[in-house]
Amino acid sequence: EAELAAHGVNVIFAAPALLGALAQLQSPSPPNLRLEVLRTTGAAVPPELRAAVEARYHAPIYEEYGMAECIAIMRSPGPGTPAGSVGKPNPGVEIRLLDSAGHDVPEGAVGELVLRSPGLMIGYLDDPEANAIALRD
Repeated sequence: EAELAAHGVNVIFAAPALLGALAQLQSPSPPNLRLEVLRTTGAAVPPELRAAVEARYHAPIYEEYGMAECIAIMRSPGPGTPAGSVGKPNPGVEIRLLDSAGHDVPEGAVGELVLRSPGLMIGYLDDPEANAIALRD
């Protein structure tokens, strides 16, 4: 935290595991630490962890969604975004939630997130089997 304060950091990107470590710190945050937002991806942030981190830093946590195979999938959530939301698709990104048979699932149901985007990879290098599994339609 002292390094963050010394360098004037106001936004950090951290995996939920790191947020958990920050929440467990016993010493008070440096008075000159001025975080405005914490961004995270990789896993959902449990409500109790969110509450502890946001209380410590007086800054909101925005959960984001992304993957190495596709850049710029979702718009970063901002003020007023419900906790746990990863935002909305960026322009040009098509997203659907499908069941195991490839049919759209109703709102609120569990399914596989699939997407089409100009930022999507064209394939895994020299791995046609992985491409056949990951890339459809």
